[in-house]
Amino acid sequence: MFLSSGKLLRYMSNLIILYDYHEAPPFLTGNPHIKSGYRGYLPTKLCFRSLFTLHNESINVWSHLLVGLYFFYQYFMDFSLITNEEHATIYDQLAFISMVIAIQIAMFASAAYHLFNCQSQDAHSKFLLIDCIGIAIGLSGCFFPVMHYAFYCFPELKIFYGVTLGAVFGAAGYFVTRPWFGDKNSTYFRIVTYSLVSLSGIIPSAHWVILYGVKSEIVALFLPRIALLYFFGGTGAFFYVTRLPEVLLPGKFDIFGHSHQIWHVFAAIVFIVGHKTQQDLFLYVTSHICPT
Repeated sequence: MFLSSGKLLRYMSNLIILYDYHEAPPFLTGNPHIKSGYRGYLPTKLCFRSLFTLHNESINVWSHLLVGLYFFYQYFMDFSLITNEEHATIYDQLAFISMVIAIQIAMFASAAYHLFNCQSQDAHSKFLLIDCIGIAIGLSGCFFPVMHYAFYCFPELKIFYGVTLGAVFGAAGYFVTRPWFGDKNSTYFRIVTYSLVSLSGIIPSAHWVILYGVKSEIVALFLPRIALLYFFGGTGAFFYVTRLPEVLLPGKFDIFGHSHQIWHVFAAIVFIVGHKTQQDLFLYVTSHICPT
């Protein structure tokens, strides 16, 4: 039984066609080692449909979409925990909730970019900008709440580092919102910007260790967590920059296992471990007497 011409056109218009590297829209071909699985010029409806098909962005979408949904659930758990804690101030509550909201924004922004970036060059640029802003919000949403609890007993230092890191994030925010920040030619500038922002936490972390002492209980408990966060973040950045493993075997990791997917996994781990660290740090500082 043959389809009429009208039905055939409607059928064809609902297909999600995948392209090889040399056939794909140029704005999607930032990684020459990914040889196939590209979508191209899909309307919004088919972008949503592509959630349930396999292409080279599938894992990128789902990895952060699921983590975003996890933190949406975690928001209610956090809200219950913080509101039931009798020692929590309004500032504690704001710090606690802002982290989980910031992570959600970062995860959903990332998922949106990887789902809708195939619509057009203009859509790609706009959603990449949203993704970049989401990363900046996610990083700041982790830094400031953890710093609030780390310097819980040292309000002057908390203000000092809050202002200092605020200036760093403000400068990074300026660059992030520039139209050229998401361009292919700015890839390494983005990496440097996010790396410098992440590394800006090393100085206050070192000062925190000095304040409490290397052998103190709080440092013994949480310094390994901080080191682990930097290890996971650095490992993810390593794969992002080197484009391993696809650079060694082009075309073999198009759908599963390429570097951006690995980067997504490590980014998710950083947020999950960072969030758990914030929870435990909050419970610790609110149940212990500040050193004199």
